[in-house]
Amino acid sequence: APVSAPATHAPASAVATSGAVESAPAQGPASPSAPGRVDQLAASITLGSTPAGVQSIADRVARLAVSAGGFVRSSQVQVQREGVSEASIDLSLPSAGLSSSLESLGGLAPVRAESQTLQDITGAYEAAHRQLADASAERQALLRALAGASTQGQIESLRARLSLARGAIARAVSALRAVSQKASTADVQVTVVGNAAAGAGEGLTVRRGLHDAGRVLTVALVVLLIGGAVLVPLAILLGAALLGRRAWRRNRRERALAQP
Repeated sequence: APVSAPATHAPASAVATSGAVESAPAQGPASPSAPGRVDQLAASITLGSTPAGVQSIADRVARLAVSAGGFVRSSQVQVQREGVSEASIDLSLPSAGLSSSLESLGGLAPVRAESQTLQDITGAYEAAHRQLADASAERQALLRALAGASTQGQIESLRARLSLARGAIARAVSALRAVSQKASTADVQVTVVGNAAAGAGEGLTVRRGLHDAGRVLTVALVVLLIGGAVLVPLAILLGAALLGRRAWRRNRRERALAQP
């Protein structure tokens, strides 16, 4: 005879299957933005670089992801001698440390753009818990019915339904694990852009500044040389005139003393 499952929800932390205990995902969701809510976080950040520095920054991004407790989902780096070089790195990082991870990423190179998104997945999380609890309750009811079965037909029917219940529990555990993973990890898209034109422009600006500074120094040196060329002869003439005046005064004094 059909057996109705109890309406109570069994705890998701431990579900009995085939006489064993199967644990639900040990890692719970990230801290919700509001009490009782579960969120899925994501972010994107664009870093600026020179073409030659794109690969190096991409390698540092990967190392930072591992040190933060995450991993690299995918990475693609394209370096060109001319034009724009670019790296695209998809990361999976712990949601709890997303802010600090983005801050660390921003320290690798100048930040050109940054965005964060939040999606409420409370409904999916609660639905996964209910699915697991209902499947567990169904199995417990089938086990009780099997213990009281008196005919071979009832026993075989209940065993077949128990097999289906075990499959439902496995699917429920997988669904709960998946939604828990979404809540506890954040997908982060990192883009590193190396613009050759920008780098050339910066280099041109530096060269132009050095060129202008050189011109200023050259003009100043010419002015000094011209000034020196004018002042030196004048100094010589003034010195000669002064010596001549002193000699003239000495001559007059000697003549005056020589008169009776």
